[in-house]
Amino acid sequence: MGQVALPEMRKRGYFDALSTGVLAAGGTLGILIPPSVVLVIYAILALTRAPEALTDWVTHAGLSPYMILLAIQLCYLIFGCVMDSVSMILLTIPIFFLIAAGLDFGLTPEETAIWFGVLALIVVEVGLITPPVGMNLFIINNVARGIPISRTYRGVAPFVLSDLVRVALLVGFPGLTLWLVRLMF
Repeated sequence: MGQVALPEMRKRGYFDALSTGVLAAGGTLGILIPPSVVLVIYAILALTRAPEALTDWVTHAGLSPYMILLAIQLCYLIFGCVMDSVSMILLTIPIFFLIAAGLDFGLTPEETAIWFGVLALIVVEVGLITPPVGMNLFIINNVARGIPISRTYRGVAPFVLSDLVRVALLVGFPGLTLWLVRLMF
């Protein structure tokens, strides 16, 4: 932004201090606006009670709890292509957590909360490195200039596969997630 706007502002006679100040303020607003949009959406969801309605619909749909959990995890992988992790968490956890809490995984409500939280955070981060449009892939590729994006995809594939195996193990054996918590209490 500065490479485009600063020369144009100088050409039109603006003071350098004003030009750089405007660009710095714009950069700050650029950081603040995306989380604000997520919070506005979250407020709308809270006021309309849409998460509760969705939870009731999903829990009474007659699907297996593990099928619903798989659908939630697939949503996180897809969201990882277009959103950053904080936005994903702020926007989806209030909805998906209510759904997960309403399902029977054979765990206590407290254990379900911890288990789902760990799974959600892992899958959010996997979504950010999942080809073809995982956001972190482009960051990695931008740092390693001169390397084609296809090579970055190939390089990240073993990590994505190992993360998916880890998620499958944590879903199949919730005790792996909860053993330390159970030791503490």
